[in-house]
Amino acid sequence: MKKYNFDEDISRVGTSSVKWDFVGNKFKREGLLPLWVADLDFACPQEIIEEINKRLTHPLFGYTVPSEKVKESICSWNQKQNDLLIKNEEIIFCSGVVPSLSVSILTCTEVGDGIIIQPPVYPSFFSVIEANKRKVLLNPLRQNDEGHYAIDFEQLEKILPTAKMMIICSPHNPVGRVWNQDEITKIINLCRKYDVYLISDEIHSDLIFSSYKHYSVLHVDKACLSKTIVCMAPSKTFNLAGMKLSYMIIPEARLREKIHSYLLQIGMAHEHPLSLVALEAAYSKGHLWKNEMMTYIEENYFFVKKFFSDNLPLLKVTPSQGTYLMWLDFRSFNLSEENLDLWLLDNAKVAMNDGPSFGLQGKGFRRMNLGTTRKRLLMALEAICKAHTSKYK
Repeated sequence: MKKYNFDEDISRVGTSSVKWDFVGNKFKREGLLPLWVADLDFACPQEIIEEINKRLTHPLFGYTVPSEKVKESICSWNQKQNDLLIKNEEIIFCSGVVPSLSVSILTCTEVGDGIIIQPPVYPSFFSVIEANKRKVLLNPLRQNDEGHYAIDFEQLEKILPTAKMMIICSPHNPVGRVWNQDEITKIINLCRKYDVYLISDEIHSDLIFSSYKHYSVLHVDKACLSKTIVCMAPSKTFNLAGMKLSYMIIPEARLREKIHSYLLQIGMAHEHPLSLVALEAAYSKGHLWKNEMMTYIEENYFFVKKFFSDNLPLLKVTPSQGTYLMWLDFRSFNLSEENLDLWLLDNAKVAMNDGPSFGLQGKGFRRMNLGTTRKRLLMALEAICKAHTSKYK
């Protein structure tokens, strides 16, 4: 019998939620069902809330640094979830994965250096490179006739000699690929061959479907990782994005010290006390909640896939292996991006992330967030199908 209820309909309106309270500002319309921002509509685990409430009984919230116990919870979680052996001293904290990417870029590269990313990919990969005045180098993922995505290793090796750094998303947002051991090993070997820094965003690494396994870059011999930084956080897994806490795992001591020194230089040497409590509680007491949540997410994925197959087969669901994000292919509708937006927003009243924000390879796609109740999902699916019967250009 399941302990947690993910069908509970909890209103987030009035909580300053980006996803719910600012959807009208984002899409210039009211009355939309928001399935865009990558956070969950599920209640945070009660075990985390209880620990936060316990900490609130102490009236002081001054400067705080992570205890060894917090670091041990990270090591224990990653060992149990992903069979990763991490040492306490390899962990550095930061306010988020995107800030971690920015700090890595500023520490390890110079203005004008090339940084490789693999679109369609999380939009902040583009913006964090461009904002720091580095050059975006594209190695687009390849998609086969069945919709599966793969890394173009031939193209990757062509552009690696011109790069200083490569950033990968593992598992990949938005296409849901869980990179396997062979793929990760090839990436690491190529980056070593061309002396390129490798930054691995593994924030979705807990969100793996039951038939797959996350293979981290940290699974390889750490002697191969002298120029490697892995970015992780409990935020996607436990709906803690607002807590603003993530961590980097940096096996090589000199690189770790370089990153740590830069964080001190820019005044990011302390963490919020409640964030640390939430992280430790999540990683110490959240295993069952995570497992039940991912069962629900995987069921949502297959529910949506079957619904569209039965009712709107023109809309193709990209095969996924993890994350709670679904990559929907509307290209068979033969609509311009503008008309696709008009149709989804004005007719269906469903708000999703637009494909081109993930790169030109996202044209004709939309990203749907599956991290909500099945009832809300069904409302969105029925609205999309109903809208399809109406006229559009």
